[in-house]
Amino acid sequence: MGHQALDQAKANAANNPDTHLINRGLDDDDLHGPFTVISLIANRTIASGIFTQPYNVVTGVGNPGASLVIWFVAGVIIHCITACWVELGLSVPRYRLFNGVDSISTPRSGGDKNYLEYIFNRPDFLMTCVFGITFIIFGNLAGNAIQLGVFMQSVVDPSCQDDCVQSGPVVGWAIGALTLCALFNVATRKLSIYLNNTFAVLKVSLVLIMIFVGLGYGSTHGDGCRQIVWENRGGARGAGDIVQALFYAMYPYTGYEQPFYVLAEVERPKTYFSKSVMYTMGAFIALYMLINTSYLCMNPYLGPTQDFTNNAAILFFYRLSSNSTKVNQEAVVQGVSFLLVLFIFGNLLAQTYTASRVKQEIAKEGILPHWMWFAESRDTLHARWSRRNQANANVDANADINANANANAARASAEQAPYAATLLHWVFEVFLVLVVGLSLPPNKAYNFLTYIYTFVIVGILGFLTVCGLLYLKIDAWWYPEPRALRPPPTTTQRRIGRGWNNKREWWPWLDPLPCVIAVLALGFLLFGAFAKPSNETSHDGLEWWVKPLVGWCCLLAGGAWWAGLEVWQWNGDFRLMIERFPFVNDAHHQGLGGDDDPVQLAEMIVITKKFASTTQPPLV
Repeated sequence: MGHQALDQAKANAANNPDTHLINRGLDDDDLHGPFTVISLIANRTIASGIFTQPYNVVTGVGNPGASLVIWFVAGVIIHCITACWVELGLSVPRYRLFNGVDSISTPRSGGDKNYLEYIFNRPDFLMTCVFGITFIIFGNLAGNAIQLGVFMQSVVDPSCQDDCVQSGPVVGWAIGALTLCALFNVATRKLSIYLNNTFAVLKVSLVLIMIFVGLGYGSTHGDGCRQIVWENRGGARGAGDIVQALFYAMYPYTGYEQPFYVLAEVERPKTYFSKSVMYTMGAFIALYMLINTSYLCMNPYLGPTQDFTNNAAILFFYRLSSNSTKVNQEAVVQGVSFLLVLFIFGNLLAQTYTASRVKQEIAKEGILPHWMWFAESRDTLHARWSRRNQANANVDANADINANANANAARASAEQAPYAATLLHWVFEVFLVLVVGLSLPPNKAYNFLTYIYTFVIVGILGFLTVCGLLYLKIDAWWYPEPRALRPPPTTTQRRIGRGWNNKREWWPWLDPLPCVIAVLALGFLLFGAFAKPSNETSHDGLEWWVKPLVGWCCLLAGGAWWAGLEVWQWNGDFRLMIERFPFVNDAHHQGLGGDDDPVQLAEMIVITKKFASTTQPPLV
């Protein structure tokens, strides 16, 4: 459906404001190209994690050589998950064309929400609720915001680090940064993307500089590089320690999700997207291996009795300035801390941009009260200010007679932002900052929140996604014929398969090995998290079983929301009917031709109550 159908849909939405919502897509000039896709990953990936988690990893395994293996294994796991996401992201959802037979896949924003809904399409709304409630609560970077507050305290008082940092000021800085990011998100889209790309370049540049400086300096000043050996220096370690270390090492890689969350805004996704994402994540495996080698060269791990701060970046630059005076060393701590504050702010800015749009997609499924308010987009503050200035300029005696037409055209192409979804995102991340940040010391609160994010968002939701994809692959192997060539099933025959091989638009290298690795690895981590580590308390001071238990309880929260939704429909004797109509660029609407990939011009969402009716059939 293209421009003409979109005009008709806008008229229908205007006549049915309570049930119809039109969300306009981006103009061609505003779509994200390969550089922005790479920058979204880089800005989200390089933040607090790669500077603070090396301490948790190396002390967790107690072996400098094994810690590098942990970083490599974590990168491979994330790379396999990313391959699964690319395969699903470029292939679903699918929409039937007007002939009723052929279908087309048009990438949609929302990430694994779309994939879970497509794979597990029965019972209605179950996966929407499981994903939606989980992501609304934990799909944010409250932990990084707390770490930003910790670094700000180091800027204010460089002599105070780790345990002497007070929770109150840290929480205040964290909430202030999150509020500023939310305001940026609704104020201007273009500036947010520009800042994102700028932060990405600066972050990658800093990591490269630290790699070269660390390897060079560490090799020529002392024997730090020669201390990176396979030697147990932290006592006996078991499966529980390895699992915890893997979760901490996986967290800095989690930026792979970002471009999938806004996939409908990507230019020519089926042409450039897979290469941009897969090569970028492969490059980060190499970068993280090298930067951790650089850390260990500069400050070798000698055992648990070593005075080893949990900020690898500050320790890195502190070693470089070790021959300077105390004043200069404090200045180094202040400078590095302020730089990390800026980097984490860029990280929070990227997550606010993408996660708010995921929560907007959740609202479009009708599972939230006042769904239309959370699902709609409105002109950004910058667009409104620009339009008002333009209107004032046209108000004079010689104003052009086409001024109104120009104003309407400007309104139709103005950049938009999800105001209510941004507010929803802000409320829950501030809630986590207050509850966890005031209950635990700042560094332990950071460890708790980052572990929970990795366990829930990457672990549980990722496990459901890769298991579902493996099911589609097995189903395609079991039913190899295309759906159109199979005879209709009789009552004694098994159901017809899903025909995944005929629908997917991209195949990973060594398929299906990445999917199998992701399933086995995530399954081991999610259930291995209950294995008792060598220390009964983890880096956040809690019993080892508390965090995985909290993570698994998220599924219960989503299930409880779904049960409540079902009871509400049962009491009212109706079923919610969700229809989402994409309006795709006309080049592909005409027989799937044209040079560009299918990209949504807009989307119409229709949510109605159908009384005494059957449930809606799933997408193809």
